[in-house]
Amino acid sequence: MVEHGSSSGTDLLLGDGGLIWGYDQSLSPDRIIQTSFIEEMSTVSSEVKDLLETIKSRETQLKKQESLVYKRQLKIDLKEKELRTVQESVNNEMAKLEKGTLDTVVALQNSISELKKENCRLKESFQNVSKNHSASKAEIEMIQSKNAKLEKQLSSANGRIKNLIKLQNVKIKELSENKENIQSPPKTKKITKPRPQNPRQDPHTSELLKILMRAVSNIDQDYFSSLFEESFQHQLSSLLSSLTAYLKSVTQSSAVVQYPVLKLTLKCLSVMAEPECNSPTLKVIFRKIAEILCTEGQYSDSSHLHSRLVSCLILSKTSMQVQTLQKSLKQILTDVQEEGAVDIILDNSGHSILLSSLSDPIQVKLILNILILLTLNSGPNDPILPGLIPHLDRLIELLEEGDTEIITSVSILLQRVSSLPAAKYRLKQSANLLRRMINEHSCSNSLVVLNCKAVLMNIDCFRQIPGGG
Repeated sequence: MVEHGSSSGTDLLLGDGGLIWGYDQSLSPDRIIQTSFIEEMSTVSSEVKDLLETIKSRETQLKKQESLVYKRQLKIDLKEKELRTVQESVNNEMAKLEKGTLDTVVALQNSISELKKENCRLKESFQNVSKNHSASKAEIEMIQSKNAKLEKQLSSANGRIKNLIKLQNVKIKELSENKENIQSPPKTKKITKPRPQNPRQDPHTSELLKILMRAVSNIDQDYFSSLFEESFQHQLSSLLSSLTAYLKSVTQSSAVVQYPVLKLTLKCLSVMAEPECNSPTLKVIFRKIAEILCTEGQYSDSSHLHSRLVSCLILSKTSMQVQTLQKSLKQILTDVQEEGAVDIILDNSGHSILLSSLSDPIQVKLILNILILLTLNSGPNDPILPGLIPHLDRLIELLEEGDTEIITSVSILLQRVSSLPAAKYRLKQSANLLRRMINEHSCSNSLVVLNCKAVLMNIDCFRQIPGGG
């Protein structure tokens, strides 16, 4: 260190060539160096402090950044985990879809194969149907041709029937005038009473009956019924008398010959009003018919179902003997269970004959059993159920006064007829009676209870039964 002189003091020349100005000359060099060192150390310390503060600040920032990085890493890990889960789920779904698609493809291929086979079968069936259609078309054309011929024959037969009816009316009028002349002859002349003509020998009546019997077997039954009722409503007694002779004459004939005569006889009986049946003339005719039909081995004992059924129905209307009536009704009850018997009875209005006999207290059980079988074996469009409606008063009366067997049978018929709207009004009037039947037979006859409840449900009165719903 070298000292330099100056006016203000002594300058120190440091070893590194630097100068320290302004130091008091009274300070020793060591003191000056110490002071300088302290100041330098202070400056360094201040710089270190600043540096530490900077480092501390950077450490804080690094910790924050490290924390952020850690959180981000956690999020990344969670996302990766979720991604792996989603990937697994997607892989599983893909596997399922692939399996399902493969199964569907296999099923569709099988279905296509089956459809191809079915298509081949349908094609063959269509070809067969086409051939059958051609054959049916030819057959229909042939039937239409025959039908046209039959219609011409029917028109001709209708004309002959009307002409014969006119001739019959003229003949009846002549007989009536002859009868009046015979009853009041002039006193001055002796007049021999002419022998009345037997209508069975009248050629016009004979021809008329032949046409009617042919018609009743071949033409539409509704059309025939309207024509019959219009043309013969005032000549039933004469017609029945002639039919009685025919019944007797064809006793030994085949069922094919007998059946039209029986059918026409039953038709006459079914359209007769009750007062007509009680006339003395008709009672005699009824007795003769019953005697003919009860001939041993014939008619009511015929092996032909059509003839046997119609004969028994006629007997149920004409016979006055209890044993004959019971035998006929029992035969009907047996036959009605055979195939086609219900159609025979309904086609011949046999149900009307049976219903008109409900007033007979001796035969009512048999008749009710027959009616039940008819209703159970008939179709929805058959006339048996609507035919019961006019006789509801009698059925209600039997329900109230009959024994257990009759009550059971009547409850079945009422349950069947209650489904018809036309029967509801009358049955609603008897709702209290039906409830009484339910209470009286709740422990003894479950069939009566069920049928009466069904009737009340059908007529919308079941909710009014206590505890009935």
